[in-house]
Amino acid sequence: MLDLSGGDQHYIEDCQVCCKPISVSVQWDEEGEAQVSARGQDDA
Repeated sequence: MLDLSGGDQHYIEDCQVCCKPISVSVQWDEEGEAQVSARGQDDA
């Protein structure tokens, strides 16, 4: 779930299948569109 009032965000979630951490980032552009990226801990 995205917090629409929080501006750019970065947080860590645990995978529901394997419990490995996933880094999630959300950036908002000038038009209010969100760009979401998610990376596993092993991703470079």
